Amino acid sequence: MCVMPISNILVKSLSESVKCPICLDYYNDPRLLPCLHTFCFTCITELANHCTKSDHSDAEYRFICPLRDGTFLTQHQLKDLPVNQVAKNMVELLLTSCSEKEDKVPCDFCTENSGKRWCLGCCQQFCSKCLIAHNSETKHITVPIAERAAYRCNKHIDEVLKLWCTYCKLPVCSTCLTDDNQHSQHLEAIESIYKIVNETRTSMETCLQ
Repeated sequence: MCVMPISNILVKSLSESVKCPICLDYYNDPRLLPCLHTFCFTCITELANHCTKSDHSDAEYRFICPLRDGTFLTQHQLKDLPVNQVAKNMVELLLTSCSEKEDKVPCDFCTENSGKRWCLGCCQQFCSKCLIAHNSETKHITVPIAERAAYRCNKHIDEVLKLWCTYCKLPVCSTCLTDDNQHSQHLEAIESIYKIVNETRTSMETCLQ
């Protein structure tokens, strides 16, 4: 039985734990709320400003933690929110580790330069130069090479996750389909799901502006 290396599991778990719930990206200047939830300082500030503009009272507006745990804050409290130093250090460690790995992954197209982007459609990595040619011929979605491991199946480590089961709400590989027939009637290309998530994220960011 194939098992994902412990290092990959830890990196994947760490990567998800240091992403802001608002922008869904790695924390940038992470601030700790009284409820112990963490958000990028810019994200929580923009959210507070948006809430304030929607309020017509003269009293200082109190807005609730975005994770809806019942914690209220005022804009005046924002500047005094402490930096989550643990989260900040974890992000720096993760990005440093990913940067080192990127330099060691060759481009599948020319094999001369380091791969920079991973194509969800072709399941190949491309250097910056080859990516230009690739993008001119296809409309495939690409992600940073450091995120490639996230698209490997946990159950079948040699397989790439190319499909999304709308019934199970989970990504699946071709071997998963063979092992469990219930997936076959509820499939979407994972590339399409990625596009929908990005569009939703952009829409949310627009609403917060």
